Amino acid sequence: MQPPDLPAGAQLLSVDEVVDALVTGDHADTATGTVALDAALIDALRAGLLVACRLSDGRIAFAPTSNKQAE
Repeated sequence: MQPPDLPAGAQLLSVDEVVDALVTGDHADTATGTVALDAALIDALRAGLLVACRLSDGRIAFAPTSNKQAE
């Protein structure tokens, strides 16, 4: 799988890094997130349907993968 092009200053995150950030609230959008949304994102990440990166401002961005095996 080829990761998507990242914006300047963004860092591609592993699934474990994203899960840790979502569970611990270690990201810029903690105040607007919900447990249900975090759980759905974690499920999609673990299934290979999404990849994530940390943007230079601390937010986490998600993008769909082209992982046909996850379908």
